[in-house]
Amino acid sequence: VVPDQKEYENLMLIYQLWKLETNPNRIADTLTEKKIKPRLAKSWNRNSIINILNRFENKQIILKGGQLELR
Repeated sequence: VVPDQKEYENLMLIYQLWKLETNPNRIADTLTEKKIKPRLAKSWNRNSIINILNRFENKQIILKGGQLELR
């Protein structure tokens, strides 16, 4: 996976919603309502959000200082 700095804002939104204890279905709905398109899929869904959240938990995605770091 190649980091895309344009996705920083989207990942930051997902992270913030997650920290507010928003469930994955609601996060997907929020992204869809805001007309934020996923990188590859046609639409956001629960599984894609869970995959992203798991990567946050496992420190595979790190957001810091406006930068996106993938490990």
